[in-house]
Amino acid sequence: VRDAVWYSHAASLAATREAFSRYLEAASRRGVGLCIENLAENRQGGRTFGASTEDLLEVIHAVGEDALGVCWDTGHGNLNGLDQPAALAQLGGKLKALHVNDNLGDRDAHLAPYMGNIQWKAVLRTLREIGYTGDFTYEIQGYTNALPAARHHRAAAELAELAREMRQAYLDGEFTNKGKVK
Repeated sequence: VRDAVWYSHAASLAATREAFSRYLEAASRRGVGLCIENLAENRQGGRTFGASTEDLLEVIHAVGEDALGVCWDTGHGNLNGLDQPAALAQLGGKLKALHVNDNLGDRDAHLAPYMGNIQWKAVLRTLREIGYTGDFTYEIQGYTNALPAARHHRAAAELAELAREMRQAYLDGEFTNKGKVK
């Protein structure tokens, strides 16, 4: 939300709180949880509310500690230049879902893990340390969209294998930066 100067943290928090408050009541009645996703900063130099872990935790506190969780987008975290292990550790038990994708820090490319410069070893280690048990959801259309349709089936099989290897590394606590279990 912009104010007369440019960006208003207070106005952004109030608008986000109001928006979530409307949905949280309906979700609660239906036994559904809601998450707020970390956003990518405005590449034109403006501030984006929800790009930092502090913003996300402030929204959670404002609407009620048990009412809302966080969906962490690894690509957005990388675009923002965040220390993702530190951010994930800060979120701790509030982390409920992951949008797993990679990039080179220059655009939201939605690549498969290990195709960009995210340090997956450190991310997986931190997820294990905080006891993350939520979903591990690929958001990698940038990878699959670039392939010919005839390769989508094989690519999906490779991506499933990569996810299994990353899951196993998480479970075993043994990590390499190539996605392989030691």
